[in-house]
Amino acid sequence: MHAVGNAAFVSTNSICQGQAVPILWPILFNVGVEIKFAHKSFQWANLASHNAGVTVAVIGFGPVSNSIKTIWEDLDGDTVKREGSEISPYLILGKATIVAKQREPISDIPRMEFGNKPSDGGNLLLGPREIEALSIDRNQRVRFLRRIHGSQDFINGGVRYCVWIEDEHLDEALTIPSLSNRISAVRELRLASPDKGANALAKRAHQLKLMRIGQRHSVAVAGISSERREYL
Repeated sequence: MHAVGNAAFVSTNSICQGQAVPILWPILFNVGVEIKFAHKSFQWANLASHNAGVTVAVIGFGPVSNSIKTIWEDLDGDTVKREGSEISPYLILGKATIVAKQREPISDIPRMEFGNKPSDGGNLLLGPREIEALSIDRNQRVRFLRRIHGSQDFINGGVRYCVWIEDEHLDEALTIPSLSNRISAVRELRLASPDKGANALAKRAHQLKLMRIGQRHSVAVAGISSERREYL
């Protein structure tokens, strides 16, 4: 058993979020450490010029005991104090439960998959103003274009489209210069990549790397968002 003392540190709040939690905190808990007190996330900056502030947390820890644990949090300009018997590594009062990643659902629900990954150098993506430059008619727009929602579009409400060509429509698409040029650019990009997987994708340069479509509905989850957002 290791000797454990009391200590505290200021750290970026990432150690209490996401994948960092199951990496760091089981190590500390296994040597008999618990969180004694914490100040939840706040902006920290020094006096340097062009200083980009970071979000930090203060965490105190030490040997497991029956002492009251305390959390401070800044809310609407006031500092709020909360007390309880335990503090979790996510800096909330409660059991030290850790959420670890896994590849399979824990209940009878669909798997969460990556969305439509282009790997196209931007050649299969376009904004609304670029559609006219394709010089395609209304029916071709229906066949060859679809709305695409990346994290930025999903969060900020942007509008983008992607070139979406089913194999059965490839011959027609290749007769349209604007689409044919985009397909050729994707092929060259993928062939030039040092990644063998990307090289293999050059055989279907008319399509995104991953193509997902919900038949009835989809739940979209942004990979990166902002802690300032109250909800998604």
